[in-house]
Amino acid sequence: MTFNTFFSPQRIAIIILALAVFVFIGSAGYRWYSIRSTTFLSGAPPADLMDSIEPKYVSPERMKSPAITNTDIFLAGSPTSSIGIVFYADYTNPDSNKLLKQIIQRVSTYNGEIRVILRYLPETTKNRNPSFEAVVLSECSRIMDPNWSAHESLLAIDKENTKISTIEQISFDYSDTDGMIYGCRNDSSLRNRLTQDIQQARGDGILAAPFVFAGTKALPADQANLENIFQAINTYMQ
Repeated sequence: MTFNTFFSPQRIAIIILALAVFVFIGSAGYRWYSIRSTTFLSGAPPADLMDSIEPKYVSPERMKSPAITNTDIFLAGSPTSSIGIVFYADYTNPDSNKLLKQIIQRVSTYNGEIRVILRYLPETTKNRNPSFEAVVLSECSRIMDPNWSAHESLLAIDKENTKISTIEQISFDYSDTDGMIYGCRNDSSLRNRLTQDIQQARGDGILAAPFVFAGTKALPADQANLENIFQAINTYMQ
């Protein structure tokens, strides 16, 4: 076989076509990998990895009290109160429940000067976890029930290691006959909204309940007690 015979026009055409296919496949593969890795690095991992996002630690001295939003829950006072307490709560944490009740009792003597805003901070955002299910139940009760009845029952939890059966019993006790609270608890959009708010708090360094902002002072769980909170309040008001 001569050189000219081996590199006939037909063989050259086949080689060129094969190279074109190889280049196309390589380019497509790289483009797919680039999109996947860029999406993940930009902060949008797959939904099933949301709970694996590491919380961000921020020194309390560097933290600022969050601004009031139109979805905030006011337990006392109003947006016009002169000073605010923002309380990040976990209903399945007895220390969180006890401290929140103490705060509400104390601020009642300030004649509306202090507002208390409740924000949810369960230990996880995983479905069927008692801590997260308590938050979902509380929010649904707040939306559906003018008396927000489930909130008080959830605040009455005073033991560690709350079981899901406890949350389900509270839900059953306050559920309406037409199933609106049950339907609300299964609303994926509500669960997603709560999850986003909780993830945002953790991303801001608010890691565990009870976490309190008293005026401009941030008090993480190991510093959040009635004495420290109202010392910060009184200092701010001077």
